Amino acid sequence: MSARLIMLAAVSAVFLLAPPTLHPQATAKRAVLSQIDSVTVIETPTIQVNRVGEVAVSYIRTYIADPKEWRVLEVSRQGKITRTFGRRGQGPGEFEHPGSMVVAGDELLVMDFNLRRVSVFSTTSGKFLRSFLLNAFLPHLGYDGNELFAAAFDESRKTSLLRLSMTGDVLGHEGTIPAIAQRLPMLLQPFPHQAIEVDPFTVYMMSELSNSLYSWPRGGGKVTQLAIPTRGRRGANEAAYEQMVKDPQKAGAIAYDHSVPVAMSMSAAKLLAMISYDPVYSNGKFSGRYHVTVIDVDGRRACPDVPIPVSPDPLAKVGLLGSRITVVQQVVAGGDAVTTIRRLRIDPSACDWVAIK
Repeated sequence: MSARLIMLAAVSAVFLLAPPTLHPQATAKRAVLSQIDSVTVIETPTIQVNRVGEVAVSYIRTYIADPKEWRVLEVSRQGKITRTFGRRGQGPGEFEHPGSMVVAGDELLVMDFNLRRVSVFSTTSGKFLRSFLLNAFLPHLGYDGNELFAAAFDESRKTSLLRLSMTGDVLGHEGTIPAIAQRLPMLLQPFPHQAIEVDPFTVYMMSELSNSLYSWPRGGGKVTQLAIPTRGRRGANEAAYEQMVKDPQKAGAIAYDHSVPVAMSMSAAKLLAMISYDPVYSNGKFSGRYHVTVIDVDGRRACPDVPIPVSPDPLAKVGLLGSRITVVQQVVAGGDAVTTIRRLRIDPSACDWVAIK
């Protein structure tokens, strides 16, 4: 067996879910998360994954932003790279830093964090279609019903979301800023991350500044707040935020002592899945553990902080669509980088539910 094949086999073994060790008298319990499949991204001599950035998913494709190569890769369910979008530059269809992405029908929208511009590509032809400016800091993008949503705090309006047309026209400002940031607005710049989900009637949002789920009628209106329990993840650390403001010299030591929401998606029967990770920053790089929380919005109960079985280092990237989690992780072994895509299914019937008070 070649050294390359040996290395691939060793890396693949890292991603297999080991069966739990049960006491002989123990009764097996269904897991909330089960693996659907796992594939290695098949690279070519001219197309490799340099660094895994943000991830977006459709039912048949995975889209991986590669900021080191200034492009986005489209990967099939079998792991084949079927096309690339973009190249380095500032012109039409070019990137300086491809970031947040969303699949909108047969279009892929990619936010460039440096240029503050959204580029739109056809997922059927691969062609660049159009672009528009989006003056927002690290926005999470969402889509529903021919409207685009960008989770981005607006300090002056005290809102948390921009509603836009598919050509970038601003249709409205919605949502709210968490209470601690209304008191201490200087927190909005270092802690901008939000995850959003939009259905035909309601917008849902979670922020790294709060443990609450915020929701409001689509188009704007009264904001409802539900405190979501934490069990395994750190959650929002308001005491640490307060301390950072009082003593900025300690900010570096405590800035990552909280959970960061990265994705939300609604499955059937008003069950909302939220993925977050607890970051660790050391020696100039990030690692961290991921959790998924399932929220029964109408039943006011939560299945909190189910660990996602993935190695914390190097840091993986995740996508979420309905009840399916996509985990993309790159491991370097033997001098070669191997990128693996794993898909997991959420089974809410196996949840240990907790009432939301």
